[in-house]
Amino acid sequence: MDIVIPQITNAATPAPATITFSIAPADLDRLCEGWEIHVSWAAYYTYNAEVQMYSTGDDFVLTAASPTRTRRLGGEYGCPGDRYFYFGSLPTLPDTFPRGEHLDLPSWAPGRTTGVFLRHYLVPPEDC
Repeated sequence: MDIVIPQITNAATPAPATITFSIAPADLDRLCEGWEIHVSWAAYYTYNAEVQMYSTGDDFVLTAASPTRTRRLGGEYGCPGDRYFYFGSLPTLPDTFPRGEHLDLPSWAPGRTTGVFLRHYLVPPEDC
């Protein structure tokens, strides 16, 4: 059986925004009773035009009984940075890293139980 991967709505929408994580209705029937899908995410913002700083993040569980979760992205000071969405628990992330660079996280692939299943490298506006 293929693993169920949550859908993410508004993953690349500039903050402030609401991100919704959900299990597609067609996938709900594929979840065995008691199964949980652990999802983690993290967002960064560009600070002082040189560095990306951790802004916000969260982790939670999706189940057949609770197939949707909504999270709020703050203003990120108007200068968005990278966003990472992880299947499983995110590894320890740095508070900062250079603008233009990206975190080297393992990608999710069939057969893996953890990894980045969607990531967005957002280009900050010129005035950031």
